[in-house]
Amino acid sequence: MKKLLLALAGLAGLLAVAFGVVLAVAASKPMDKTLERSVVVQAPPAAVFARVHDLGAWDTWSPWLAMDPSMEVTYGEPRVGPGASYSWSSESMGQGTLTLVSSEPDRAITTAIDFGEQGTGAGAWAFTPEGDGVRVTWRFTSHGRHLRDQFFHLVFLEPMLGPQLEEGLERLRAVSEG
Repeated sequence: MKKLLLALAGLAGLLAVAFGVVLAVAASKPMDKTLERSVVVQAPPAAVFARVHDLGAWDTWSPWLAMDPSMEVTYGEPRVGPGASYSWSSESMGQGTLTLVSSEPDRAITTAIDFGEQGTGAGAWAFTPEGDGVRVTWRFTSHGRHLRDQFFHLVFLEPMLGPQLEEGLERLRAVSEG
């Protein structure tokens, strides 16, 4: 019986050390996590840029609005260019605000995203001429604040957000080419 208790205590100690190592590794990683996707759109760069630069046009291609058509969206003024914003509220998608921070006509756009208690993020768009079209690159960076954010980044961000960025780019491509 004594040997069994010693073995169990040793196993518990090893599990505690392993858990501590996992936490230490996670804590040592940068708290920000970036995802990036791109697609080539056979349309003029200015036309594709305009669909992203005008937040009111996002309803034609946004993957999130498509996921919850009952989402309540409120646009700020202006709706186009730096300072433009929209806020959303959804039973399934939560709530937050996206603000267009800066833009370089037909080349780049940056956004800031506030998910309330769930944290913040940043978006970046690059529009690079390619052949007869434009390569559109959409980057999202989640800003972590706590160790739980690291867990979220590792387990959920890529499998959840990666396909959503891809869907949004494909919808943007279809709308821009159509």
